[in-house]
Amino acid sequence: MSESRLLEDNLGTPVVLHVYDLIHPDEVERLRKVNNYLILFGLGFFHSGVEIFGKEYSFGANNSMETGVFSVPPKQTVGAIYRQSILIGETLYSEHEVEHLIRIVAAEYPGSSYSLFYNNCNHFSNDLCERLCGKSIPKWINRLAFLASYIPCIRTQNEEYDEDMDTPLITRQIIPPTAV
Repeated sequence: MSESRLLEDNLGTPVVLHVYDLIHPDEVERLRKVNNYLILFGLGFFHSGVEIFGKEYSFGANNSMETGVFSVPPKQTVGAIYRQSILIGETLYSEHEVEHLIRIVAAEYPGSSYSLFYNNCNHFSNDLCERLCGKSIPKWINRLAFLASYIPCIRTQNEEYDEDMDTPLITRQIIPPTAV
């Protein structure tokens, strides 16, 4: 069902996942080719963010205990190249309720908890989509991080994966959000 159809039928507000290629600016062409090849196998180096009510929310690393959750205009993430948008579902939450939920979720994602394999932007996007509309993001978006987590020299003893969900089983520290 298209975004406009959802709005016309008043079924709720669209929850849209924006997917980006994670590409170093000096190697755009070469790395874009790598991602285009990997996607044939359901893999790739991807960043994601969730759009709701005209804002895109995502998660990134910082060196503090403050939240790593941030918002940008839709499809405008810096440091990645936009690839595609995926309609995940719709939410019946009001804009005010979504803002409240974002503050709660932001407190669960301090920037210092970011891990490329165990707690990245795609984990955040999945968590937010599940809370907004009860649906997960497509598994291919974070599959490469999931597979890499099985390499013994990368995985730590404190971090394990739920093999059914491709999501981390880690404890997040609750920190008052200040960056959202």
